[in-house]
Amino acid sequence: MHFRLQLVIEGADGVIVETDQIASLERVGFGPATAGLTLDEAKSLLAACQKHMILAQARD
Repeated sequence: MHFRLQLVIEGADGVIVETDQIASLERVGFGPATAGLTLDEAKSLLAACQKHMILAQARD
């Protein structure tokens, strides 16, 4: 299974300003080792969200 996570940034008027793909994950099978995010993936995902949000806020 393939997961693609995007961050969609909207202006105050509700218009989409930017759409960024922040992660792409691949999972084969389902079990304790493949369910959800690994700690490293979660940290990377959070860092990417923070980066994109801060840049968007600074531009605004």
